[in-house]
Amino acid sequence: MTEKLVFGQYYHIYNRGNNSETLFFDESDYEHFIYLYKTFVLSVAETIAWALMKNHFHLLVKIKEKVDIGFLNPAKSKRNNLEEKWKVYFGDDVKSEIFIQPEPTSQFRNLLSTYAKYVNKKQSRTGSLFETPFERKLVSDEDYLRRLLMYINNNPVKHKVVSDSAEYKWSSFYEISKNEFINSDKQFYVDRFGSIENFTKLFRDNDDQDEFEFRDEDDCK
Repeated sequence: MTEKLVFGQYYHIYNRGNNSETLFFDESDYEHFIYLYKTFVLSVAETIAWALMKNHFHLLVKIKEKVDIGFLNPAKSKRNNLEEKWKVYFGDDVKSEIFIQPEPTSQFRNLLSTYAKYVNKKQSRTGSLFETPFERKLVSDEDYLRRLLMYINNNPVKHKVVSDSAEYKWSSFYEISKNEFINSDKQFYVDRFGSIENFTKLFRDNDDQDEFEFRDEDDCK
């Protein structure tokens, strides 16, 4: 049985296309994945770093504490509009006897299954889009967290898509380099590194990015 994501913990979430096949065929696919990510995941997790590559993706997230996760209205579960269906409610808007909390592991599964259906329909394909339901690795110490942070932000360079991660639109470092945080948690970088400028300097000065290797999982290629 796959271990469920734990409240309050950091995780490396990653996956790749089945047989390393393409996940994102054009810009609209990246945009749709981000839309679905916001719809399903932002209610249960904070996004620290991310990179969407052509045939794989990496996410560094912190699962929210249970008390910080809102509630779904089951009466809207049949809605076709995803934003309405998966909207979370807090405080006086919650009717405790019928409302339910979204479960983090299920929300990531919903993200990938919904995206897979979208791609299969668009590309007139059948079968599994992703290699696995989704891989997750608990980030258990600060050193691993920081090294993973560097690795994910450097992923577009590692795979030779660009020479500078700041040039790659579908990544957290693109946002960081512009100090325009749309999908990433700015406060995380400020709290840990003092400022965005400090993190950017550390990232660019880091000599070990290419040497980083995951401890327990294969790199997505």
